[in-house]
Amino acid sequence: MGPKYVFWVCLLCLFCWALDLAVAQRDETMVEGAKGAAVVKAAIAKLKRSGAFGEDRDFLRRIAWTNSKDGTD
Repeated sequence: MGPKYVFWVCLLCLFCWALDLAVAQRDETMVEGAKGAAVVKAAIAKLKRSGAFGEDRDFLRRIAWTNSKDGTD
């Protein structure tokens, strides 16, 4: 195998690894029993992207902290 083939094999491995990362990501807000700060942040980000709320100055985040310590209770 010459250097040309090694390059293409490495490139193919890199592509497969990147594809695996893209497919392996899941929406934690849709996983039953998921909790924690990452889930709270993702849920709030979804709500903000929906346009249902205007600028809330992190009001939803403060509610999450007050009610459940960012989903850890």
